[in-house]
Amino acid sequence: MKFNVKIAPERRKDKEGAIIGKNVPIFVDIRFAGNRLAYFTGYRIDTDNFDTDIEGEETPQAIGDGTEGGKIVKSKVINKRLKGINTRVNTYFEDNPREVSKKDLKKVLDIFCGKHINEVNIDDDNSFFVMFTKYIENEVSVKSKRNVKTVFNNWQQYELKRKVSEK
Repeated sequence: MKFNVKIAPERRKDKEGAIIGKNVPIFVDIRFAGNRLAYFTGYRIDTDNFDTDIEGEETPQAIGDGTEGGKIVKSKVINKRLKGINTRVNTYFEDNPREVSKKDLKKVLDIFCGKHINEVNIDDDNSFFVMFTKYIENEVSVKSKRNVKTVFNNWQQYELKRKVSEK
């Protein structure tokens, strides 16, 4: 399957129409089978510190420091992640030549970039009422619990009536 990977800082204009060049996010633009996935690498950089035309290099490189979550990151670290992302995408397409999905590709990139660490593990039974019960137990103040439980009971009764009327 044909695919194209392009790594570059975002090109967005400000209100006056000038291209923003300071602290812009670096995106990976992946195009395949009529689909496009724009993936944020986690880094921001000034466009002056990013070179897309380095001879002998397949991946564009940061030539100056950038930021990640407000913290300064050295160009070596940024370049290592960009090369890793490029390698992961190429490997993904080689391993899955026929069946490629945006969701799976994004998951591969999230794991590589460490974005999966903060995901919430949801139990097998994640119906609305189970999740809302957990919310009431953990997040609602003591004074508000009575009111919230009343609304919750009304929702359950409504759902029961709705299910009975559908049959």
